[in-house]
Amino acid sequence: MAAGGTEAGALGHRRRARRARHRLRIGGGAAPPVPDSLPKVGLYSRAREWVRTHPSEADGAFAAVVAVLATVGVVTGGHDPDLRDPDALALLLAVLPCVALAARRRRPVLVVGLTFAAQLATWLADYDGDNPSAVTTLVAMYTLAAYSPRRRAVVVGLVAMLAMLAVLAAGLLTDEAEGLGPGDFAGNIIVFGAAWVLGDSVHNRRAHLAVLEERAEVAERRREEEARLAVVAERARIARELHDVVAHGVSVMVLQAGGARSVLDSDPEAAAEAMRSIEAVGRSSLTELRRLLGVLRRSGDGTDLAPQPGVVALADLVESTRQAGLPVDLVVEGAPRPLATGMDLSVYRIVQEALTNALKHAGPAAAEVHLRYGADDLVVEVLDDGRGAAVDAANGSGHGLVGMRERARLFGGDLSAGLRAGGGYVVRARLPLEVVS
Repeated sequence: MAAGGTEAGALGHRRRARRARHRLRIGGGAAPPVPDSLPKVGLYSRAREWVRTHPSEADGAFAAVVAVLATVGVVTGGHDPDLRDPDALALLLAVLPCVALAARRRRPVLVVGLTFAAQLATWLADYDGDNPSAVTTLVAMYTLAAYSPRRRAVVVGLVAMLAMLAVLAAGLLTDEAEGLGPGDFAGNIIVFGAAWVLGDSVHNRRAHLAVLEERAEVAERRREEEARLAVVAERARIARELHDVVAHGVSVMVLQAGGARSVLDSDPEAAAEAMRSIEAVGRSSLTELRRLLGVLRRSGDGTDLAPQPGVVALADLVESTRQAGLPVDLVVEGAPRPLATGMDLSVYRIVQEALTNALKHAGPAAAEVHLRYGADDLVVEVLDDGRGAAVDAANGSGHGLVGMRERARLFGGDLSAGLRAGGGYVVRARLPLEVVS
């Protein structure tokens, strides 16, 4: 009889030890959240998109599902003589950490505290820990690392782990913990550590993407602002340069009108000639005014408004470039013809800017300037055989190229620039001539 009682007592003791080990393995059987490697197809893809765009609602739904499962687990749990029967406190300890998951992204530290405290209280009160609510500690640890600042996540995570290990160590001093060993400590450390590392990797990836996105936005805003300022500055410069063109035409018209009035009775033919001259000058000035439509000019900087050079001054420009160290040849093809004063100035400025770029970037090289007068257009081409333009110029983002393109567009033309196939760099502008007929 005594022997039978001793054997039954030993069996009961071993059964209680197994129960204790099961309760102490807080993270046992649970896994971190599902990784992002599943295929994005059908319903799953739509569900992931909804979770991404509605994080609070998704957390609330997840918390509700786990809370329902935990409630069912407590209510339907079988009776075990070695454990305390489930009651209202057991239900509270099972449901509370589940409900807390609804705020896991907004209050990750609080959620870690509630979930770990509830799980440890369940064991200390000798309730059955085999419940779906056990997964809340893993989710809380993952969320802590994923959504909290790094230092806070490390400190809180270590405190939670040490509290759990302290309870395990205390259990080793009781009869209930017979059979516990280093494997139980290592298992919990590995499982919870893996959840923390997974969350930390998500946190790092999100931070890296945020930095890249911010840098891209700043760079894009800077490029847009620089391009806008370059266009505004170039248009203001064009307006200043064309100021004297229009002012000169109006002055000539006023003087000739006064002269025609004074000889209208004594020399009608001279008056008629003056009127024809006024008409021609007026048409030319009107053409220039139309091109200036919409160009905003901010004056008051004391800029010299003297008449500017044109095509006839290209020979002097080429000579000065030679003296600066870049051999340049000027080639004129076709029959030269008079240009509108504004176009004449723009041709000069385009050639001037292209030669300046060649001096800066071409290195030891030679350059050529070609003017090709066609039936309907004038092609201006500046090319060199050097090492090519700088990166900004090659990409078309330099302010000089912005100005040259703006000049060509002002007269209905276009401008291209880029590396030559055989080496060197070329700037080519096409300006229609019919606009000055």
